Amino acid sequence: MINTLGMSKTDGLLVLIIALTFTLICGPIGGWLADRYGSAKIFICGALFALFFVYPLFYLVDTKNTFLAALGVSAIYGISWGCTGGAQGAFLSNLFPTRYRFSGIAMCRELSGALIGGPTPFIATALVALGGGRPTWVMVYLGAFCLL
Repeated sequence: MINTLGMSKTDGLLVLIIALTFTLICGPIGGWLADRYGSAKIFICGALFALFFVYPLFYLVDTKNTFLAALGVSAIYGISWGCTGGAQGAFLSNLFPTRYRFSGIAMCRELSGALIGGPTPFIATALVALGGGRPTWVMVYLGAFCLL
């Protein structure tokens, strides 16, 4: 928002503060939904929401309007992360027998964070450059991981 779109640092920070505040509310709601409807279903709903909302997210942020950018980032953080983050504990716990649960969860979370989450900002920057300043390839990249 700041380097590529030219939004002010204050506006970029405000967008993130609003989005993260919304996420604080949605995380427990996602956990409650996971308890009620099943962690796998809610986790998948969060990933699918991110998949289908990735284009509107970039469209709203690209307007450079602080309100619209906050709306888009809040929706993707709150709903997508609320569902996936809220359901993640139960979802991952159910994947492994008790004897291997801690190791299995640690491997899933930490290895994916190091291999995928760590280099993603660098990859996204390269993809924006490849797209001539447009986020098209970043949307494809994010969509692929949502499907995965």
